[in-house]
Amino acid sequence: WGAFKITWGEEADVPLIHYYGGERVRIHSRGSSVFGMTFLDWYSDAQGKRYLIAETRLMKDGRGMIRYNCFRDIGNGTLAPLSREEAAFFTKAQDLDDLPCLFAVPTSFYADTQNGLPGRSIFNGKYSVFDDIDQAFSQCANAIRRSTPVEKFDLDYCERDKDGIARMPKLFERRYIGIRGMKNAYGEKSGDDPVTVSQPRLDIDMYVRAIELNMKKAINGHLSPTTIGLDTERKDNADAQRESEKITIFTMKHLAGREKRILERLANQLLIAYEYITAKDHVITCDDYDVSVEYDEFGNQSFESKITTLATVLANDGISPSMYVSKVYGDSISEADRKAEIKWLESKHTLDTPTVQGDSRDKEGILDGLLDEIGDGE
Repeated sequence: WGAFKITWGEEADVPLIHYYGGERVRIHSRGSSVFGMTFLDWYSDAQGKRYLIAETRLMKDGRGMIRYNCFRDIGNGTLAPLSREEAAFFTKAQDLDDLPCLFAVPTSFYADTQNGLPGRSIFNGKYSVFDDIDQAFSQCANAIRRSTPVEKFDLDYCERDKDGIARMPKLFERRYIGIRGMKNAYGEKSGDDPVTVSQPRLDIDMYVRAIELNMKKAINGHLSPTTIGLDTERKDNADAQRESEKITIFTMKHLAGREKRILERLANQLLIAYEYITAKDHVITCDDYDVSVEYDEFGNQSFESKITTLATVLANDGISPSMYVSKVYGDSISEADRKAEIKWLESKHTLDTPTVQGDSRDKEGILDGLLDEIGDGE
């Protein structure tokens, strides 16, 4: 969560957008109604001293205001306020009043009801699952390393340098020098073979299954397992794929709905800000622009699939040319192109009723001559 801040100044003749993360913004609200925000910016001078500029934007009696406060960090988390003269070295911004809006939009997709914060992570409550994933990865890597072949050989088989001195094998390669032991009860020595290779058999699949299970727990309700290459079922057909994609539908709709409102408010305030900074005496003529943000439907058909499906319906007079163009192209073409496409389809698509028999609709059918002979029933 965080907030967008709209600013303007001499360096640009259009409004600018700055995004502040949750650690750099404080959102003031009464219930679900936001009436102000405080943006925090840290600066440092040549001596390494740190300063904080707090920009507070509030709505009061339907009008907005901006106030600036500057502080010096004196250590131990303590801030000392600066005078106006001292603050002038860090910011030239002036307090503003009588603004048409906050010129700031909060961004929060999930509310933190437990801690009273305006937002939380989408993975809140699943941090322990990510710890389990990290642990399973470490255990799997360790098991793979320990399951590599172990080679033991006599000292005579060691590599030697130019002086004939034996080189010790590398432990990372799990190669060791075997020492011949005393005879056992069967008269055998533990090391009669000059070179022996053995390999431990460990259940590595157990850790792989643990990784896959915890990854499914982590993304459950947020992301389809097939997106990251995890199979939800042991069958690989189209039905299984569609079933797995349904996992993300509700999350996608929630995020798209929240983002739609955020972007619409941001675009509306940007238009207001542009008129505010360009109009004479900062007088605006509109404070509510009809801004609309639309998203494609989740899991929608491809363009080729739409053409194949809707063309048959259009040919059978099950849909009008206007609706056909709307379904196929949506908002991807201009209004002029839309009208031209509809006109072209109407000129090519006839609505004449076909005859019962004949090579085409323009030829005489089997019943046409019979009806002429019957006449009016005389």
